[in-house]
Amino acid sequence: MDLKAIYQKYKKVLQPALYCKNRILGLRIHNKGKNNTVQGIGQCRIKKSRISVNGDNNKIIINDMSSLFEVNISIVGSNNTILIGERNYLEGCSFCVEDDHNTITLGTHVYIYSDTEISAIESTEVSIGNDCLFSANIMIRTGDSHVIMDETSGKRLNHSESICFADKVWLGNGCKVLKGSKIGAECVVGTGALVTHKTPVVNHSVLAGVPAKVVSTGIKWSQQR
Repeated sequence: MDLKAIYQKYKKVLQPALYCKNRILGLRIHNKGKNNTVQGIGQCRIKKSRISVNGDNNKIIINDMSSLFEVNISIVGSNNTILIGERNYLEGCSFCVEDDHNTITLGTHVYIYSDTEISAIESTEVSIGNDCLFSANIMIRTGDSHVIMDETSGKRLNHSESICFADKVWLGNGCKVLKGSKIGAECVVGTGALVTHKTPVVNHSVLAGVPAKVVSTGIKWSQQR
């Protein structure tokens, strides 16, 4: 019997115990607003993490058997959703949402490490597929935080755009992924690369450089050494 089957068998006993353990081990929840929900605290391992919500009708959902260590989740706005899939391992990273109707979604078996920040603003989405591996010091942002306008017309030039990662994407240390970016399945993004909306979407490829370009195709990768 695998670990998931054991968890499902003893779920009713384990959930209350995990909930209490997570609160004792440093999970802090700050809620300023109405109808905000945090689901799954009794279904995962959480240590020295903080959840802060300022707004209404927001949802944070953490699925079975995920682990969160020193993770910071911040929502400022309303009707936002952060969904963390099953068996994720998150350590020292942060999730930031501002404005309304944003979504951050993680699939299953996603690994994210220290000083990685994932931000969604202005009704955009960050979608991360299954079996992804994100190294440290990574920045993923759907917007620029401030408005840039045409001097003559006053028309805004820098609208926020959603970001999508397909299944099994590996981001190297120090990558930056900007608004409108899409990364195909089974891709590796090299250390320090800058991915933009102009970066080609090619499955089974290696991306590298500033801005990132396809430098190799027809590859596969494994978490094993």
